[in-house]
Amino acid sequence: MAKQRYVSSEWFARIYAYLGEKDQVFEQLEKTYQKHEAVLPQIQ
Repeated sequence: MAKQRYVSSEWFARIYAYLGEKDQVFEQLEKTYQKHEAVLPQIQ
């Protein structure tokens, strides 16, 4: 899907969280933060 349109780093973080890949989750969340994506306040 990311090859066809923009996909938020937050979605990648969710996928990695589901897979149990904690390091990748934090890497993607850092990207989300750096891009100033509005979704961060919603993540708990």
